[in-house]
Amino acid sequence: TPGIKQISLYVEENGCPSPLVQQPVEVIPYPTSDFSATPLVCEGLTTTVTFNGTALPQAIFDWNFDGAEVISGSGAGPYQISWPVTGDKTISLGVSQFGCASPESQVLLNVAPSPTAFAGDDRIGCPGDTLELGGLYTSGYAYQWSPAGDFVNPTVSAPELVLQNNSGQLIANEYIVATTLGNCTGYYSVNVLIDPLPVLTVNLPEGQCFAGFALDFSASGYFQSDAVFTWQFGQFANPQQTNTASPQDVNFLSPGMHIVQVMVETWGCRSPVYIDSVEIYEMPHAQFSAT
Repeated sequence: TPGIKQISLYVEENGCPSPLVQQPVEVIPYPTSDFSATPLVCEGLTTTVTFNGTALPQAIFDWNFDGAEVISGSGAGPYQISWPVTGDKTISLGVSQFGCASPESQVLLNVAPSPTAFAGDDRIGCPGDTLELGGLYTSGYAYQWSPAGDFVNPTVSAPELVLQNNSGQLIANEYIVATTLGNCTGYYSVNVLIDPLPVLTVNLPEGQCFAGFALDFSASGYFQSDAVFTWQFGQFANPQQTNTASPQDVNFLSPGMHIVQVMVETWGCRSPVYIDSVEIYEMPHAQFSAT
């Protein structure tokens, strides 16, 4: 058994004993090299190796991690390690202290391939647009996108995303796909910028008489200064269409109700088409007779 032991010696010769001589001796225990590790780990991900044996503080630990990269840890550990390649691996440990060596301990484990996650390139769109994120399906993979509620089906490799933005400001959303194969999961994120829809308020002129009058139009709202307008006044107008923000001197070639349509495009997004009408009054005819 280990511990401090006393060795005693005396010599007797011709009936004469010598003085008793005692010497303490420390018996060093053999260390043990038991340790634990997860039997299945994922390629490129960290796993923990924990020493469970017994050893003195002065013990020397001889670890062999079979090609793993040591992320952290020294001596007795614990260790954080990872393998860049898949396959069966063997971790071994021998412990020695003051010339006393333990038997070597081994743990066999398997490094499984981590699935490749892909969410696609960063995107930009307008409210109401439908984007397809992700990529091709890989057999055996399970997919989960988040936030799940934004997707038509968050459990496919290339889900459709319907863009929404009612804030009136540019917003940026991050979407993450978790791709699982067995016990291993890979992650990938993509950023989607959603421009706001331009807001358009049209100021229509009052109705005018057919002869000798022209109408001026204008629009206000939320859009950039370089926004592109598309005005449509119909086939009985001059001009029939224009891209100016505030068309002036629009003439209608016949009396009656004339449909006016306008749309604005800014930040790459188009406003809903505004449709209304203006009335051009027919000119009265005066006639009388006298006797």
